[in-house]
Amino acid sequence: MINCQKHVAEYLKERITKVSPYTVAKDASALAKLYGCSSTDFGVEMPKRRRQDIIRSRSEVKGFDYEKHRDILDFVRGTGLRRSELRHVKVSDFYKAKGNLYVKVQRGKGGKYRVAKVQPEYREMVEKIIEGKGKEDKIIQRGDIPNRTPCHAYHGKYARDMYKKLARPLGTLTREKKYFCRNDMKGKVFDRGALLKVSRLLGHNREDVVVSHYLR
Repeated sequence: MINCQKHVAEYLKERITKVSPYTVAKDASALAKLYGCSSTDFGVEMPKRRRQDIIRSRSEVKGFDYEKHRDILDFVRGTGLRRSELRHVKVSDFYKAKGNLYVKVQRGKGGKYRVAKVQPEYREMVEKIIEGKGKEDKIIQRGDIPNRTPCHAYHGKYARDMYKKLARPLGTLTREKKYFCRNDMKGKVFDRGALLKVSRLLGHNREDVVVSHYLR
């Protein structure tokens, strides 16, 4: 395994031509951990990661029948679940508390557990999908999710919707409670507390992830 380290630079250079800067950085980090070194030790200049280069599911998917699969898309927008999470969520994962509907995500991003709030305007639709199913029944069968379903885009819509609901007027916040953007988003300001709440609903724990990947 140690002898393979000399080929890492060649591998990373090839990856740069095929995948996003974010994926290259993740690969380099994983390899550095494997070999007990820093990613800079491979001698490869990592491409800059820019917010405007994040293009996953931003645009309409050509050939995808949005109306035919509207229930699934609305379910994602209402719950914020990722494609991989849709395959595992069961009726028993939903519960009500303080007048709201929540879903327990047993195996979320990175295998982590989290609780996501169902958006109020989608609650009735979600409850209709659940209605008539047994507690241990899966909400959506794997075969019901087409390969090209733009789940990430609707997961993003959930994030933006929730931020709008949670954000406080910026004029009422002190400077330390505000998130000031830099680089290509310089000049934009967000409610730091709302960002963190949305981040946790999505299975993250960083404000900048919400800003960079969803609030565009």
